[in-house]
Amino acid sequence: MSSSACRLFDRGLRSARGFAESLYTGLSRSRETGLGLEYVDFRDYVYGDDIRYVDWRLSARRVDPSGEHRLVVKVFQAERMINTVFVVDLTASMGFGEKLWMLGYVSMVLGSLAASLEDNVTVLVIRDDIRAYVPRSPRELPLLLEGIVCRGEAPQGDLGLDGVAKRLHRARYRPVVLVTDYAHGTEEFYGFLRAMRAQRNRVYSVLLLDRYEVEEPIENAVVALVDPETGAVARGRLRSLYDAARRHVAGVRAVAKLYSVSFTELLGKTGAIAMRHRLVNGYLRTRSGLRAALGSPALG
Repeated sequence: MSSSACRLFDRGLRSARGFAESLYTGLSRSRETGLGLEYVDFRDYVYGDDIRYVDWRLSARRVDPSGEHRLVVKVFQAERMINTVFVVDLTASMGFGEKLWMLGYVSMVLGSLAASLEDNVTVLVIRDDIRAYVPRSPRELPLLLEGIVCRGEAPQGDLGLDGVAKRLHRARYRPVVLVTDYAHGTEEFYGFLRAMRAQRNRVYSVLLLDRYEVEEPIENAVVALVDPETGAVARGRLRSLYDAARRHVAGVRAVAKLYSVSFTELLGKTGAIAMRHRLVNGYLRTRSGLRAALGSPALG
């Protein structure tokens, strides 16, 4: 399991590397834009840039020697340095399907983005316990997780989010980035988000979902499904079990909306790649929203 998990995670890292490097463009610079960012420059449009950030007036005046108009996008500079807590789920359910690939992809993108913003990062890894790490740079986030996965230490365990909330009970006024899946009860998500609100932490949740968790691979089957974390066995018609799974996913989404939590759901490898800009903007909005709520640009 450890070697296959390591390869899967590493492939996610490699797939994200090109996009992640485009985010790391210098001290406190980001090619993505969001709330709380200050305009600093223009540059030529490159494939993959968000079309919303094209400066159409300037583009209309930029013509190359062939007579073609050149699109120009704005470059923004982010507010500097904030302390972010990354909560990364490496319990047993994260070993299902493509989730470790997605985790590698997400850690590479968000680690590079946080580094470009000069953020300080604390990482809490959930397994059968909670372990805290303080990397020297957010760019070490994917390497830190890769080390855990490739040592064969993950995924394992079934620790819930209530343990994370207790661990963070003294951490206030922080962006909290929760990277997890739907293998937590609705009440568990509810309790975690309620605790984070009480602590005045702003949460950005990245929810990883393998397609076969919500799309039954065959029809009209009677099966026994085993929970990888608890060992509990659910028996019945496959369609009924998947209907229950889809209701659970809808319930978690409803809880996130109730607490006005910014969240990005990634469905498999293709979903992670397609939602990469939303990943970036979700992080930027969360950290900027914290500053705006507290009215303190110097907050760390």
